[in-house]
Amino acid sequence: MKQLKDIRKAEIMEHFYKVVNQHGFSGVTLAKVAKSIGMNPSLLLHYYKSKEEMIVGFAEFIIRKYEDFYLGPLEALTDPKKRLEYLVDTLLVERGNIDALVSDRAFYECYALSITHSDVKERFQHFYDRFHRALKKEVVALKKNGIIKAENAELVSGFLIVMLEGKDFYGNMTTDESSYTRLRKYLKEVVCRVLADM
Repeated sequence: MKQLKDIRKAEIMEHFYKVVNQHGFSGVTLAKVAKSIGMNPSLLLHYYKSKEEMIVGFAEFIIRKYEDFYLGPLEALTDPKKRLEYLVDTLLVERGNIDALVSDRAFYECYALSITHSDVKERFQHFYDRFHRALKKEVVALKKNGIIKAENAELVSGFLIVMLEGKDFYGNMTTDESSYTRLRKYLKEVVCRVLADM
């Protein structure tokens, strides 16, 4: 059972997210977050000692949402074929339309911050390491169950992450929705070929 402090911190992160969406990281202040919640700014310091600590907390907030979305539902799926279908469909979904995830603005601003902020970078590195290991475990299990032929689980799981991130980055830049839809369909074919042959 979550403690009240954890519940309150999660609520603060939701409002931090709201302020990031409106003003970007450069425009986030403790006062704006407090105003969004309806809380005295001094009370925020009871949960987070500084804006820097809130930024690290926000990176963790984003990462939890991604892990819950991409990996959480796998726990309820026992059929290997269903797990494969879920993974492929989820990795190729258009991220911008997923309410369970954060906006592109919030994600990419936080990700960009990881270049210069060592604590944020460490959180993202640990996330991608866990994501890579989880995908590798899935590939190994699918191979063991005779669902796919992929021999090199390490390379395949790395490929899936690169494909996911590249697809999302390109999707955020393109204005041609029909072309992007065709691209996602093509990527699904490529992923299936890779899983069958690699």
